[in-house]
Amino acid sequence: MKRVWIDFKQPIAPQILLLRYGLLGLGAIVLGLALYQQHRVTTEKAGLMWQQQNLERLENRHLPQIHLTAESSTSPDANKRANEVLKQLNQPWDGMFVALERALIPGISVLSVSPDAHKGTVTIKGLAQDGDHIIDFVEQLQATKTLAGVHLLSQETMPEDQKLPLSFTLSANWTVKP
Repeated sequence: MKRVWIDFKQPIAPQILLLRYGLLGLGAIVLGLALYQQHRVTTEKAGLMWQQQNLERLENRHLPQIHLTAESSTSPDANKRANEVLKQLNQPWDGMFVALERALIPGISVLSVSPDAHKGTVTIKGLAQDGDHIIDFVEQLQATKTLAGVHLLSQETMPEDQKLPLSFTLSANWTVKP
């Protein structure tokens, strides 16, 4: 077997020395990145464990029980009222209000709109410059797809208002036409 002699006194070439220090620096950077990644994962794991503990705590909490009495139990009358409210909520309110806004003409001011979803009617109160404006407004409302059977319920002269001296009340059938 041949003997290997290592001479530690022999100078190292600058390229090899640069390569050695470069690899050492690269290793230090990779180590730093690995430690940073480990720190992020550990922090995320701790956060997730904290969330899991909170969810378990919420899951295991005891809520007060609601005890129904004979008065608060669901009765046919309560069901009927709830169904009426749901029916009113399911009415096409937007279509009726959009139709009313599109029918407005200059010289008319609407004061109140009182829809009755159960009867399918709407009452409109307002002010007008003159009777011709009221008639034009009624015609505009009648031309909409949502309101039909529009008619004048009452008209009153209000001398204290110079711009809009007529007060009126209209009634219309509130329908949904295809």
